[in-house]
Amino acid sequence: MIKTIDKFKETKNRIAVISGEGNLPNQIIKELILNNIDPIAFFPKHFNLSFPKNVKTIAFDLYNLENLIYALKSRAVKYLIFAGKITRFNDFDTSNNLKSIDLMKDYKIDLQNTDDKLLRSVGYFFEKQGFEILSIQKILPNIFLEKGIPSNRKPSIQDRKDIEKAINIHNLMSEADIGQSLVVVNGLCIGLETLPGTDAMIEFVKNFKRKKKFRF
Repeated sequence: MIKTIDKFKETKNRIAVISGEGNLPNQIIKELILNNIDPIAFFPKHFNLSFPKNVKTIAFDLYNLENLIYALKSRAVKYLIFAGKITRFNDFDTSNNLKSIDLMKDYKIDLQNTDDKLLRSVGYFFEKQGFEILSIQKILPNIFLEKGIPSNRKPSIQDRKDIEKAINIHNLMSEADIGQSLVVVNGLCIGLETLPGTDAMIEFVKNFKRKKKFRF
């Protein structure tokens, strides 16, 4: 039993998982169910997602914030968990979305911002609507690596130099708000995460390795 979510069992307020693509939303939902908590899964209506049986699911318009807020509050949702991949779209500036555009501007939600800034502004928006956002770590405390070396292989001298260089570069990336991940090998930075995301960076590094026969 997870002590951090025990308090939600005795409340009339419900938990909603705002789900994107990937396995993480279902991991969270299954963990909540194991702890006798009945969540609702909200997901963008153009996504074809699969959820555990007997879980209530509600499709919503990703760009109609007013309807989403209404749907959440009308179901006594108080707590939100955001999980999964939701990509950005270029068809937002249409007359049908003018109300949501105004709301987004009011809360400084800019779809052209980097992931970190965008997620923070989205979180701020929902908190101002009266919701409490739960950390994934509170539901799945073992999903993140603990501090230290996560393998039996100890870092070599070169590995430690690469780590030090990666930390220095990451500090610069953070100040510039470019991305969150990078790859350093043998003293060279061969991959930086930008707007396409971490998976795109990893795929680039894999292709770079194959083409250049880079030695890892």
